[in-house]
Amino acid sequence: MSIVIRMSQLNIEIDTQSEYIKKKCSDYLTDSADIDMSVKVTREEIEHEKALSPGYTDDYYEFVCVYRAICMKMPLYDRLLVHSAVIDTDGRGYAFAAKSGVGKTTHIRMWKQAFGDSVSIINGDKPIYRFENGRIYACGTPWCGKEGYNINRETELKAICFINRGEENKLQKIEPGKASDLVFGQIIMPKSADAAIKTLELCSSLLKHVPVYNLWCDISTDAAHTAKKVLELA
Repeated sequence: MSIVIRMSQLNIEIDTQSEYIKKKCSDYLTDSADIDMSVKVTREEIEHEKALSPGYTDDYYEFVCVYRAICMKMPLYDRLLVHSAVIDTDGRGYAFAAKSGVGKTTHIRMWKQAFGDSVSIINGDKPIYRFENGRIYACGTPWCGKEGYNINRETELKAICFINRGEENKLQKIEPGKASDLVFGQIIMPKSADAAIKTLELCSSLLKHVPVYNLWCDISTDAAHTAKKVLELA
């Protein structure tokens, strides 16, 4: 059995027997026969993933491995997984990244609370960034973190914020050279040389075209209001 999903403007064929994967990808399914990419994971890959993080079903491990296989190929299609939460507000995309437990999900919830339906959560954890003619678009995917925040849409990325806990809500722009280590910490490096080289090129383009900020914030809607005022100028 195989399914085809349309994600980040690519038709991706997934060779799987799993109804779990089909259900997870239900909002992205397409019947197109025009395939851009095909992936299939092995039993060995599933068992390896299970050994790293025991306690889940084989279907879940396959779901994880499928996305890794997709992301390893994505740079060759001018696309990149960047571990982040992405929102769209008034047609502008903002990405928020942080170390585990710092609170990027909490922060995007504050945006929803502060600005209501004008804010859409594109993806809560693992969006694909699509590069086209100097513009970068953050795209929804079915792989989106435990909260399940995702929609099958994309938004033009206007800024990336690295979240830090703080008592005062403030943003500080980071120079591209100093931001590179932060960005590289949120990607996976493909094993193939061609895809790895392309990944470096895409990261360089990301830093060239999208401003990067440090965001210190508390858990409040005031943090969202403060961030929005600065980011609207990005």
